[in-house]
Amino acid sequence: MLSNTAYAKVKKLADGSYETEDVEGHTEKLLENLILLERYYGSAIERVVGKHIWEDLKVCALFHDLGKYSPQFQNKLRQILKLVFSKLDAELRKEVPHNFLSVAFLPEGIDPPSPIFYAIANHHSRPLDFNEAYLKKVLALLKPQLEQMKWIEKHGYQPGFWDGYYPYLGHDGRTKFDKVRKEPCYITLKGLLHRLDYSSSAGVDVEVERIENPTGLMVGALKRKAREGGWCFSGLKPFQAEAEKYRNSNVILAASTGIGKTEFAVNWIGNDKGFYTLPVRVSVDAMHDRMCDMFGREKVGLLHGGSLFRMFNTGDEEDDIVTDQEIQDFLHKATLARQLSMPLTITTADQLFTAAFKWKGYEQIYSTLMYSKIVLDEPQAYSPEILATIVTALQEITSLGGKFCIMSATLHPFITEELRKCADVVQLGPVYNTELKHKLRLAGADICSLFPDIEREYEKGKRILVICNTVKKSQEVYGLLQHLGNVHLLHSGFIVRDRALKERKIKEDHKKRDRIIWITTQIVEASLDIDYDILFTELPTIDALIQRMGRIFRRTGRALRQDDPANIIVACKDPSDDGYIYATELVGFTREALSKVDGSIIPEEMKAELMAEVFNQDRVKATDLYKKFLRYRDLLVNGFEAETKKEAQELFRHISNITVIPASVYESNMDLIDRSIEKLERRANSFVEKALAARVVRDFTVDVPIYRTKRKGLSRLDKKGRFQLINVPYGEMGVDFRKGSQLEDLSNFM
Repeated sequence: MLSNTAYAKVKKLADGSYETEDVEGHTEKLLENLILLERYYGSAIERVVGKHIWEDLKVCALFHDLGKYSPQFQNKLRQILKLVFSKLDAELRKEVPHNFLSVAFLPEGIDPPSPIFYAIANHHSRPLDFNEAYLKKVLALLKPQLEQMKWIEKHGYQPGFWDGYYPYLGHDGRTKFDKVRKEPCYITLKGLLHRLDYSSSAGVDVEVERIENPTGLMVGALKRKAREGGWCFSGLKPFQAEAEKYRNSNVILAASTGIGKTEFAVNWIGNDKGFYTLPVRVSVDAMHDRMCDMFGREKVGLLHGGSLFRMFNTGDEEDDIVTDQEIQDFLHKATLARQLSMPLTITTADQLFTAAFKWKGYEQIYSTLMYSKIVLDEPQAYSPEILATIVTALQEITSLGGKFCIMSATLHPFITEELRKCADVVQLGPVYNTELKHKLRLAGADICSLFPDIEREYEKGKRILVICNTVKKSQEVYGLLQHLGNVHLLHSGFIVRDRALKERKIKEDHKKRDRIIWITTQIVEASLDIDYDILFTELPTIDALIQRMGRIFRRTGRALRQDDPANIIVACKDPSDDGYIYATELVGFTREALSKVDGSIIPEEMKAELMAEVFNQDRVKATDLYKKFLRYRDLLVNGFEAETKKEAQELFRHISNITVIPASVYESNMDLIDRSIEKLERRANSFVEKALAARVVRDFTVDVPIYRTKRKGLSRLDKKGRFQLINVPYGEMGVDFRKGSQLEDLSNFM
């Protein structure tokens, strides 16, 4: 006998059994999450679209899955469960996606082009591969199920029935939909429906309760840090305390590196929902740990491509032992972060700003950011194409009610100009560190010609940072200096395990008094909180150089006297990136500006003056950097869209990376890697087992630009091609990891 249960979802468990959920039960979860959403952020959302949003969203939640009552959908799930299913004629076995069927049951008066109609019809991205006649036949089969839908009446609505809406789905209705889909009400409804649906399916709350008294918690954390460090905390700095005044404003803060911009941002967010973005994962990870110390791990989310793997890594022991309960806690927190549910989320920019490409489902990002605060920290680290994407997204988000705070010591003036076109912006600062920390010396030679100077400073016992523009040059410099002894190398070409070890070591080494040399690339500019004695660097653009300076004499209390020797030495001849990473024109402007202050101490005010000179509006607008920015911005403004989030992320990063394992690394760890891949591909294994196995394999991988892998003998290690073997050396003679990946041409690989 055929059961009356209308299944919404079937989930296979690790033991081979199935967990089911019916349509009514799933819908009730959405309604419970709707109550949470209104409780925590109701007033903020209402300011954008009005109080009617809650009743409209309730209708979306109630009716979004009614199409699952169709015999075709139920047969699909019943066959999985090995239950009796409906016998259908052969010509009616093709399934019409349930989102297109659900709108047939909307109450009278909610007709297209209503945003409610389109939010439900489009809450899944499925092809419209059926005609009107077939739709009507399927709806005729579905109409008798109205009796089973009577549970909706207890929520104040009576299901209707209308089978004449196909023209609003097809080509003829496209004009109407194109207008509706740009309206704030539609973006909000569809986006929040996604959030309610996905979080309910994942078994988590759509929103976690706000952080109470965040400023007090931050001050408490700063006091603890001061006690542990043996210094006196005298309260927030004036500019940090004043952030509270600007909580309802978009803010651009110009401030010196290491002066306390993070505390300003935290105070600006207050107890609103916040997203704190940083350019690279290591800085995101560090900021996440810092915020957890302030507010507790239950209030702070971590969101980037490798965040789930990091959740599994407790980090204290070489062989981490993770309990089942810890794994479940990690998974729960990772799910909350992916569902944008945390009151504060630390994330890479690609997780948010790819929404500017309008991929299917982007509304869940915009509908969340419209009642949130967004912090963009260190934007100078992004390419012009990425900056154009970020600026476009911020312009659209602010039009929906969201707020942003941009913080940098080196913000490009044209970015400020672009943002002022779309939003009221309060420009604060500059806030300068008055300590004199950096003295400049220009060298008319390449970085390799400075080896005698580097060796001399090493013999004096200095902690030395050498920054090259490319991986290839950093490896060359390392090869020539390693004989000195305590010399180390860090760049993006190391496998995950080795890079993590090196990042941890460079942060530990700067606290010691031992002489040491770290050779690295620009990955340290905005990612690592380190404090070394002297910098030798290739010539980049002025914004990058100022960030590099920020790794020298960073700690409060370290300052220069006028007669002290230079601690910033710039090799001006033949920078290794050859204009690929840093625009040739801007490097030339930088060299010209620096020549006027060669031999001088560079106070923070002078750095701002150098930025203004190099990035002079009239001059910059003739450069390739600005032209690339405009091309990408115009592309987005004129309606370019990506089909999927993955495609958007590849466009956002500008160069598609590929995850590879160097051949020598695989050969040295073959048994462990093969066993882990076998666990990953065994269907009977649980998600947790597979995630732990994937983490093991990932430790041996490195991401490289796909165009650098040509003619390198790529081969797949797993069936899905997630892990590929690349025939390149790793380390020296393929034995150790001191040099990292060695592609033949790494000249443009950072």
